[in-house]
Amino acid sequence: MLCAALGGGKLGMDQGSFTENDGKHIDNGQFFVAFDSGKFSGETFDRTITALIASITEQEGARLPNARRDANKVYFAKHGLSIGTALYEALKGLA
Repeated sequence: MLCAALGGGKLGMDQGSFTENDGKHIDNGQFFVAFDSGKFSGETFDRTITALIASITEQEGARLPNARRDANKVYFAKHGLSIGTALYEALKGLA
């Protein structure tokens, strides 16, 4: 409610679908709040988050958001990305 009201968007019940073409505009509102964690807890926040991240990454099969994407960026920047001829020709036609 806060994001829709402050961002000028519709409430969820009035929005269009993000995944289906229902004829309604999504009209999504966004609102961001940023805190300076140092003003609230000094170094405690950094220590706590560092410990949380370590506990997640040490678990087999667990990963942080975007970890796979970040690893793929590094891999494909080094090794390139293979695509089929048909896709290549289609993309070339769009250039």
